[in-house]
Amino acid sequence: MSYNNTKEAIRLYKEGSLGKVLHVNAYWMVDGKKNEMTADPGHWSHNLTGGRWEELIPHPIYLAYQFIGRMQLEYVSLQKTEECLPWLPGDEVVIVLGAQLGYVTIRLSMNKEGESYNYFEVMGSKQSFNSSNPSGNKGMQNLIGQEGGRHGPFMRDVIHALNSGNELPVSWDEAINTLELTIAIGQEIRKQWNFQDMSNK
Repeated sequence: MSYNNTKEAIRLYKEGSLGKVLHVNAYWMVDGKKNEMTADPGHWSHNLTGGRWEELIPHPIYLAYQFIGRMQLEYVSLQKTEECLPWLPGDEVVIVLGAQLGYVTIRLSMNKEGESYNYFEVMGSKQSFNSSNPSGNKGMQNLIGQEGGRHGPFMRDVIHALNSGNELPVSWDEAINTLELTIAIGQEIRKQWNFQDMSNK
């Protein structure tokens, strides 16, 4: 979800238009063989405990935090299909996070044919907000090259907050919760990855 769409969703949430947020759903689907970071076996992300997935998962987590608050890990399922690149722990992942009210479901896939597909949905007791972002890999690379890319507007807001003394757009609890969950999910992915490797021997 783009930064502007995220800000719009947060605005609707804060003004009460969405009601109580009950569920958050996030989808990230790409063709792993064409995704620049995934397809390169030498990319640094593959050295993380949870491999490429551990680099990716903070993004839907900190987005979900805006609407549902602090979360805990409930469930991780890793699947390795015949199409999976050998240096990946798996190419299909489902993650469920629990919160004080509701759940967050994150679905990740490396088996999307054609354009990449990103989808983020906030399901409130009054109404829902969703944003899909289909974009080919070239389009994504072009976005990254424009004024700081997808993270540019956010970084400008951080710099503005620091210069003006205003509240930062990221709280300490959000940062810590995102880091805690990223580490826990990475460890669970590694555990399932090792189990699958042992089962296949």
